[in-house]
Amino acid sequence: GEQRVLGFIRAILMGEEILILDEPTTGLDLARASIIRKIIQEQVKEGKTVLMSSHIITDLEELAEDIVIMKNGRIIRTGTRDDRLNFYTKNGDLEDALVTAFEEPEGEY
Repeated sequence: GEQRVLGFIRAILMGEEILILDEPTTGLDLARASIIRKIIQEQVKEGKTVLMSSHIITDLEELAEDIVIMKNGRIIRTGTRDDRLNFYTKNGDLEDALVTAFEEPEGEY
């Protein structure tokens, strides 16, 4: 977890306008993961673009404005978080929506 936090801090300190993050909270304890999510939200408020891959639903629920769902290296769907919820589930649960998206048979996306 320490190396992940250090890499994240390094990315922030570089001051780039676009941050590309791969699973930024994986392997972190709850407190550090919460801090990382808050820093990401601050970066977005400052006008930075954040591209993030994650399978951690908490991260997606708190951070994602737009979602690209990929399966086998191909884009299945794109849209806002709410678009994905409305397309895949009636209960508003993002995890259910993503599971449903991945269960689509090949060729239907």
